[in-house]
Amino acid sequence: MPRYIDSGWAKSTVQQLWLIRRWLALLALMITCIFAYEATGIRVDNSLSAWFVEDSELLRGYHRFLDKFGSDDLVFVALERDEGFASIQGAKILREASDGINKIPEVSAVFSFLDITDTVKSVSKFLFVPTLQELDDKEKRLNYLLADPLINGRLISADGRTALLILRLETSQNISMDLDSFRENLKKALAPVDASNSAVSMSMIYAELNALSRSEMPRLLGIALVLMSFILLLSLRQLIPVLVALLSAMVAVVWTFGILRYSGGSINVLTSVVPTVILVIGISTCVHIFLHLQSLPPEHPPTKRVVEGMAFILKPCIFAAATTAAGFASLTMADLPMTRELGMLLSTGIAAVFLLITLISLFAGRYIRSNIVSRNSLSMLAMWLAKVGTKRPKLVIFLFGLLGVVALWGALQIKIDAFPLDLFPLNHPVREDADRIENTVGPYTTLEFVVSAEDDVLQLHHLRAAEQWAKSVVDNGHAAWRASLLEGIKRSNQLRSGGYPRINFKLPTDEEQLQYILKSFGRYTRYKLEQWFSPPHQLRFTFGVRSQSASGLSANLDAIMALAPREGLLIEPAGLMPLWLSQVPVLVGTQIKSFALALVLIMGIIIVMLRRMDMVVLAVVVNLLPVLATLGLMGIAGIRLDLGTVAVASVILGLVVDDTIHFLHRLKHEVGRDNSLRRAVRRAASSTGYAIVVSSIVIGVGFGVLGFAQVTSIAWFGLLIGMATFSALLADLSLAPALLTLMNRSPRSN
Repeated sequence: MPRYIDSGWAKSTVQQLWLIRRWLALLALMITCIFAYEATGIRVDNSLSAWFVEDSELLRGYHRFLDKFGSDDLVFVALERDEGFASIQGAKILREASDGINKIPEVSAVFSFLDITDTVKSVSKFLFVPTLQELDDKEKRLNYLLADPLINGRLISADGRTALLILRLETSQNISMDLDSFRENLKKALAPVDASNSAVSMSMIYAELNALSRSEMPRLLGIALVLMSFILLLSLRQLIPVLVALLSAMVAVVWTFGILRYSGGSINVLTSVVPTVILVIGISTCVHIFLHLQSLPPEHPPTKRVVEGMAFILKPCIFAAATTAAGFASLTMADLPMTRELGMLLSTGIAAVFLLITLISLFAGRYIRSNIVSRNSLSMLAMWLAKVGTKRPKLVIFLFGLLGVVALWGALQIKIDAFPLDLFPLNHPVREDADRIENTVGPYTTLEFVVSAEDDVLQLHHLRAAEQWAKSVVDNGHAAWRASLLEGIKRSNQLRSGGYPRINFKLPTDEEQLQYILKSFGRYTRYKLEQWFSPPHQLRFTFGVRSQSASGLSANLDAIMALAPREGLLIEPAGLMPLWLSQVPVLVGTQIKSFALALVLIMGIIIVMLRRMDMVVLAVVVNLLPVLATLGLMGIAGIRLDLGTVAVASVILGLVVDDTIHFLHRLKHEVGRDNSLRRAVRRAASSTGYAIVVSSIVIGVGFGVLGFAQVTSIAWFGLLIGMATFSALLADLSLAPALLTLMNRSPRSN
C-alpha cells in the first residue's frame, strides 16, 4: 500500500460510501427536489425583525410608542420646479401631488404648506387675518409663506423652488418587510406632476435594501461563477472538476435556502452573500480533492485511485470543512438576528457543499486524468516560502512579530459605528435624494421624545417647561425643526389673537385660554390630537436633525437630554432611533462572543486532528496573525466595525485555518521518511503547496468578488477576507515552517 494512504477510518468510510454511492445520489436528488420547491417561496426581509434584537426592552418600548401615538414612519417628498411653488400655479401642482399621494393605500396622511394656509383661510372670516389666497403677486406669496414659522425652513425652500410633502405611513409594529408596492405607487402618483421629485425615509432605505438584496445575489454569484471557473480550469486543466464544483455549489445553495424557507426565515442584505460564499468554499475544497487525485500514479485502476485517493484527502477536508463551518456557526451567538441567520446559513451551506462534493467526486473521480503538478510558478512560490521559513526562521518570526505589533496598534484604532446611508454607494439614488432634500428644505431624520408628567401634562406650567426645553434644543443647534402639540396650540393662540403670520406665535397666558384652545383645537389647526397626546400624562415631541452616523446621533441625543428640565417633567427618547442606536454596543459584544466561540471550536477540532498541544498552539498562532492583520488594516484605513464587518474576525479564523490543516496533515506523512524536519517541510510544500496556493487564490478572489457589491459594508466584508487569505498564505508557508524549525520537534503520526 502506498505510504500516502490512510488505512484507518478514512479509508473504511470511503469504501462504505463507494458501495452505497448510487443510493446516496438518489437520496440527494430527492432532497434537492424538496428543497428546490421550498426555496421558490423565499422572501426578502430587511425589517426590524432582521436588524434588531428580538424581545429587547427597547423594541417593546418602540411598540408601545406606536400603540400610543401611531406611526413614526415619515416619508419626505421634495418637489422642485424652476418657477417655484409660491405662485397660484405652483400651489395647484402641489395640491395635485398631494391628492395623488393621498390615494396610496400605505399612506395615512399627507402634509404640506397648503394644509397650513388652508386652515388660515378657513378661520379668516371671523378672525380677520390675511390669507395666501388673497395675494396674486408671486413675491408677496413667497414672503407670506416664509413669514410663517411653521412653514419657513421646513415646508418650502428660501427661494421657493422646492416644496416638501410629509407622508405619514400607516401604523405598523414593524417597518414593512416589502415596500415595493408603496415605492411603485409613489412613482405613479408623482408621474403626472409637473415637477422633479426626490423622496427619502427610513422605510424607503429599508425598501431599497430589499431591492439590493434581490439584485446583488445573482449579480455577485454570476461574477464569481465566471472567475472561479476560469481559475479552476487554469489550475486543474480538466473540465470535470469544474463541473463537479459548480454543480455541488449550486445544489448546496438550493439546500441551504430550502432549509431557510422551511424554517420560516428570509433573505436580508447580509445573507445575500451566501450563494457566493458557498460557491467559493466549495471550489476551494474541490481544488484540494482533485489536485490530489491528479497526483496519484496513473497505473492504478480508476476505482482504486478514487477510493485510496479520497481516503487520504478526506481527513483534512473533513477537518477543514469543520473549522470553516465552526467559524460561521460562531455567528449564531450574535444578538442581532441578521448576523445569526448569516452564521446559520453559511455553516449549513458549508456542510451541504462538502457532503455533495464528496458524493459527486466518487462518481467523477474515476474520470480524472493523472497530471503530476510540475514545478510551475505557483508550486515554486510555495517551495520558496517554505525554504525561507526553514533557513531563516528567526528573521521570518521577527518580521511577522513586527507585523503583529503594527496590526495590534491598528486594531485598537477601530471605530465602531453605523450609518444606514453609508450602506449605499455615493451615486446611489437613495443618497442623492437624501442629500437633495436635506440641502434644500432641511433635515429628514427624526428624533422622537415622550414628555411625561405625574399629573395632567396639559397644564400650562408643564407646557411652558416643555416649550422652553424644545426651544433651547433648536436654538442650540441640536435640531433644525420641531413638531408637537405645542405648535398647534401656539398657532391656535396666534390666529385667535389676529397676530398671523408673524406675531404672538406663543403659548396662551392663562389656563382659561389654554382650555378654550384645547376644546376647539380642530377649528384652528389640522394637528390630530391623538398623534401628539396620550391622555393624561404624555406628550410626543419630534425633532428634525441632520443625517449622521450612530455616534454623532448618540452625541446629539445626549445633548438634547442634557437640556431637559430637572423637575416636573420626565423626558425620554422614543421611536425608532434609540432602537437603532442600540446596535452599536451589540456589535462589540457580537465580535467578542463570536470570535471567542470560533477560537474554542477551532482549537477543539485541531486538537482532535493533531493530538499534539504544541501543534495546536502553532496552528493557532499562525492563524491568529491574519485575523490581527485584518483588524489592524481596518483601524489604519478607517474601516468601521458595522453590521457587515462585525463577522470578519470569526469568518477569517474559520477560513484561514483550512490550509494550515492541509499543510500539517501532509507534513505528518512526509516526516516519517527521514529525521530531517527541514526536508519534510519542503516535501510537504512541494506536494501540497500548489493546492494551498491555488485554494488561497480561489478564496481571496472569490471573496474579493463581494467588493463589487453596491452595499458598501458587504464590499468591505469581502475585500477584507480576501486580503486576509493572502496574508494567511504567507503565514502557512513561511511562518509555520519557521516555528517548526525552532521548535525542532517532528509531529508524530497518529
